[in-house]
Amino acid sequence: HMNKVVLFGHSGGGPTTSFYQAVAENGPTYCQGPNKLSECAGSGPDSLAGLIRADGIVFADAHPGNGVNALQGMNPSVKDHEDTETVGLDADNDPIKPQSSLDPSLTVNGYNPNGNSNYSPAFLKRYTKAQSDRMNDWITQALHMREEMANGKWRFRTTIPSSSHAAAAPRRAADRVRTSTSRIPAFPPNAARRSRKKCSTTTAT
Repeated sequence: HMNKVVLFGHSGGGPTTSFYQAVAENGPTYCQGPNKLSECAGSGPDSLAGLIRADGIVFADAHPGNGVNALQGMNPSVKDHEDTETVGLDADNDPIKPQSSLDPSLTVNGYNPNGNSNYSPAFLKRYTKAQSDRMNDWITQALHMREEMANGKWRFRTTIPSSSHAAAAPRRAADRVRTSTSRIPAFPPNAARRSRKKCSTTTAT
């Protein structure tokens, strides 16, 4: 006989299980509203209404979510349209030329090839703002793609993405835009790690 249910979220399972629990506790309104790129369904075959709450969650080396990871891992010194490549035997890709004022691999910006690097507050502010601007541009592109799909004007024959994903297109960075992502402010490095909450759980006996 099972009397307790504990969710176990490892790595990317952390934001997945916490999303489930949040919807189970608050209902579909948790993933609805004008700040969501794609809203979850509260009725119909894809409805998230009536999810059963877990009694606890174990977060094992969980990360803050794919949207945050994509934002924090983005190198904004690589200019738009330079982060794609042509593959194959006849591929001929021009060398990427990072924007020097945002390049974290330059010593003038704080990089130390022989030890710990130390980036100034001014560089970090400039860098994170550029990350934010770049991500918001990708979101704008994704929303445009979805609108084109809805109007039957997208260049590929396709259908509207399900409510669990934002609009996307093959080989585009916009694929990484997630359902719960809204417009992105500049994100201080390691802020997610500092704000991550520990969760104690009660396991079944």
